Amino acid sequence: MTAYRRHLALFILGLSGGGAQRRMMTLAHAFAARGHKVDLVVVRSHNPPRQEISPLVRLVALDPWWTRVPWVKKGGWALASIPALARYLRRERPSALLSCCHLINVIAPWARALAHVRTKLVIRIGTHLSRPAVNIQKRFELWQMRLFYPWADAIVTNSQELASDVARVTGLPPDRIAMIYGPVVTPEL
Repeated sequence: MTAYRRHLALFILGLSGGGAQRRMMTLAHAFAARGHKVDLVVVRSHNPPRQEISPLVRLVALDPWWTRVPWVKKGGWALASIPALARYLRRERPSALLSCCHLINVIAPWARALAHVRTKLVIRIGTHLSRPAVNIQKRFELWQMRLFYPWADAIVTNSQELASDVARVTGLPPDRIAMIYGPVVTPEL
């Protein structure tokens, strides 16, 4: 049996996608290479990954049945995954859960609260939040951030300007927000 340093879970919406998913997969591979037990937890696993998943990283697909309903979009997938994520956290009890992207960042604190576990929650924010709230959906998103982001143990951004923006929008004190540059180095570079 392998003795791992820590059990880390990285939570994303799906395997396909853009830069945020690539960053999380890069982190998963790096953590696993350093001796941590790593789970890449995805809401929906229906699409093939854009990059290969290391054999050191375990893929955990929540795949709630709503993700198979054609007219249900990403927000519905995320909401449907809350009970499954809570069950995963209760069963596996990872040391930390790292989430990224708005939908995931909002449901991760909710699922952790339902699971009643001591898993540390780190929310990663990679885009500015202070876009004008021009419609009801954007206003609802801002309300969700103000409500759920304080439940996280740490919030990480990739620039000082973004950290200031997060503090301004959420009302969190600046000392609750850490700034870590997030370069993505791929073989193509």
